[in-house]
Amino acid sequence: MSKLTIVGVLLLAAISISIIGTGIISQNLERSFVEKPLQKLDFSNGSFTILQLTDFHEWAGKETDKGIVPQDSLKPRLTMFFDQVLYDVHPDLVILTGDNIFPLSFLWDFLGNVSITTLRYIADYFEEKEQLWTLTFGNHDTESAVTKEAFLSSISSYNYFIGEETESSIHKSFRQEINIQGQANRVANYSIPIFSNGRVNFNIFVLDSGSYYQPGNGPRDYLAITPEQTSWYCSEVARLQEENGQIIPSLLFTHIPFIEMAEIFESYSYTIYGLYGGISNSSIRSNIYDECFINKDVKGIFFGHNHYTSLTLFEERDNHIIMMGITPQASGESYDDLTSDMYGRVITIKESGDFSTYIYSSKEISSNHIFLGQTISYSSFLP
Repeated sequence: MSKLTIVGVLLLAAISISIIGTGIISQNLERSFVEKPLQKLDFSNGSFTILQLTDFHEWAGKETDKGIVPQDSLKPRLTMFFDQVLYDVHPDLVILTGDNIFPLSFLWDFLGNVSITTLRYIADYFEEKEQLWTLTFGNHDTESAVTKEAFLSSISSYNYFIGEETESSIHKSFRQEINIQGQANRVANYSIPIFSNGRVNFNIFVLDSGSYYQPGNGPRDYLAITPEQTSWYCSEVARLQEENGQIIPSLLFTHIPFIEMAEIFESYSYTIYGLYGGISNSSIRSNIYDECFINKDVKGIFFGHNHYTSLTLFEERDNHIIMMGITPQASGESYDDLTSDMYGRVITIKESGDFSTYIYSSKEISSNHIFLGQTISYSSFLP
């Protein structure tokens, strides 16, 4: 190997280390599609079902003794789980709440677009199933060379993906440039209404919770929802109320649990549902949690991030109740793995504004079972 080649390799390695977590390289990999239809969500027979899936940690590359070998599909175990849960649940909307991608190689993302290819495999699956879906990002998605903007550009034209780069007359979105070294932009923030008889009856907020204060070998403290995201959320609450003449009830989905959930758990005096395996919450406080109580619209907040927790609890404040829940992972160990347990959260919303939820498990009996044990309804909370 020549000295020039060695210098080039070392330079590339140095660049990769310096940008892990930021996703600073934008890749132009847009798909060509005819104009996509505007997807409008509606209650059917008085209900609407959401399937939350999280923490796939998927990457279409296989580590071998000879290095990374790109793969032409998702891990078989994840595809098997998709088949199973969609057949059993028949969701109206699937929401992926981050760590969808876990890049294993900066070099292969730089040269082979493996992370974007992986996300397209997920999009291809839902497109084939004609399944409406959306996503936000977690702390691992951009731990390589790919920006969140590039991820979304690569899938925004899929017919069944809700999360277009530009908002529509129905679906609203917000993007925030962070401009802080080591922190990626907040990109996948959506406001998605659900209609009943032609009127907005419920709303879904999806927010990008960011990742770490500092990438690489620095502090691994987790970030929180920003004041700018909170302001956008509040403006959406006000818009929906003005356009519909009433407060529109809503659910909020993001990746990193709020610090308030840990505080409530530590001092909780009511029933706690699910298995506690840690919370892995943000280390700073966001004002969005207080605003949810002030606005009195958000009834449930659902997270991913902690792979082995199905904790679900309530808080009441100022005559308003919020349910909070962490959903465990749906992640395969490897391309050879066909048996890993996988989980998701099913949420059924009623036109009345009530909703119920349970943890879906790929297996009824398992050594590391995290089944919630029962269906919890929002209206069942009695302080």
